[in-house]
Amino acid sequence: MYRHLPSLNLLRSFEAAGRLLSFKKASEELHVTPSAISHQVKELEEHLDVRLFVRLNRGLELTAKGESYLQEVSRALQILSVATRDLRPARLKSLRISSIPSLDSDVIAPRLHQLQNLIPGIGIKVIGEARVLDMEAAQVDVAIRFKRDPVVASDMRLMDLYATPVCRPALAEQIRLSPETLLEQPSYRSIGDDLCWSQWFAQQGWQAPESESSTQFNANRSALNAVRQGDGVCMGYLPLVVDWLERGTLVAPFPDRRILFGTIYAVVRPSVAGYPEVQQLVSWLKGLLAEYESRYEAYMKTL
Repeated sequence: MYRHLPSLNLLRSFEAAGRLLSFKKASEELHVTPSAISHQVKELEEHLDVRLFVRLNRGLELTAKGESYLQEVSRALQILSVATRDLRPARLKSLRISSIPSLDSDVIAPRLHQLQNLIPGIGIKVIGEARVLDMEAAQVDVAIRFKRDPVVASDMRLMDLYATPVCRPALAEQIRLSPETLLEQPSYRSIGDDLCWSQWFAQQGWQAPESESSTQFNANRSALNAVRQGDGVCMGYLPLVVDWLERGTLVAPFPDRRILFGTIYAVVRPSVAGYPEVQQLVSWLKGLLAEYESRYEAYMKTL
């Protein structure tokens, strides 16, 4: 009876793009890439054999048929949303959390028992990854992501992330006495560090060394461990490295020379946003990261 209908994913992409008149804004709301939205809208147009948008240099414009179709699709999606909500169980049986690497292993995992005590009787799965997700397709309830670009209104700020180089205490003393020594040290980097290093060097008015000579890792924790074991420097992300700083394992040669690199956000899958378990999870994450900020502030007062 309904075999002629396009898929729900195509309709969701069209509705978001039509409402926002932007593939980019639609992609941010649905947590996919702009090209994915563009391809899905094109597939929908081919399926319907109707042009829904006029593509302009400055954005999008709905055609007359596109505007009429948007009204009906929006109404239909709202009906589906309400019907689905009314069928939901009173509480979730499980939570799937997707977190940027290092944050999942260094911050969340050691304290996961707190969350299990807060929300007893619920299965919790934590996945370490940083890729852009279609949260509905991946069935991810909450994604913890680092962002430098503008965010959508539904993204919830958890913590600002600052950056400064860190190394072993003995090397830090040498660098303080002779700052150019920093440029001569082996550099250990994780994904995304190249931009961070270039911004930090620019703040100092220094010429950044070639990144090709550095050793690259998938996660910042690996770079921190490499520096802890030998000579060299890596980028420390504040306040997340406070565990290392408090123990004295690593120190920042220039603790006051830091850059604001971005912000960590919680992104919630719209279909589960109303569940109390999700709200408790986000509240717990905010409190957990606020504790890191407080500890870092206390650490800085000891210097």
